[in-house]
Amino acid sequence: MNLCDLHSFLLDHLIEDVMPFWIKHSVDWTNSGMWTCLADDGTVLKRDKYIWSNARALWTFSALVNRIAGQHPDRVNSKIEETWRRAADNQYHFLERCGRDDNGYWIYVVDETGCTVIEGENSIVVDAFAIYGLVEYFRLKCYDWAFAHFPVKEHGEWTQKLDRFGHKIDDLIALPVKDPYHLPRGLIIAIETLDRLTQ
Repeated sequence: MNLCDLHSFLLDHLIEDVMPFWIKHSVDWTNSGMWTCLADDGTVLKRDKYIWSNARALWTFSALVNRIAGQHPDRVNSKIEETWRRAADNQYHFLERCGRDDNGYWIYVVDETGCTVIEGENSIVVDAFAIYGLVEYFRLKCYDWAFAHFPVKEHGEWTQKLDRFGHKIDDLIALPVKDPYHLPRGLIIAIETLDRLTQ
């Protein structure tokens, strides 16, 4: 099997087998979040919800939209992408509602509803996965929000001063001096792309 065949096989396996299994058997559309202790046939073995695992699921569903759907529109139709978006939102709302205690610490495990803490804060690993998931989700939502509010097509720039509701505060389209990060950002993106192509 060459690299192209392997790539195609893995992509098909992810889209057609792995994700449909988890969406069908693991996502809790009633209470939000997901069950992570499943048998091979999809039977839920334990209904407690581990926050670290739910944070990883937030990363997964967000990354599916951010990194797979846009790169492979020929393989990911709008219905699949929308399911992944809904699942990411479901995970986010669960973590927002049930993920932290009154002190702001990430909880380890809660019951099925998320209302009862079974084991509270006990590991920085939960914090790490929460950050990991939230950053990828922010990429998903920030892009949606930013592209809905910022672009001004007639100027080829983005409006740079908006209030918290997305309303324009000022007519400023571009700063008189471009910020110094465009070049490094462009180089980083080019290097990341070349890294992937040469591995």
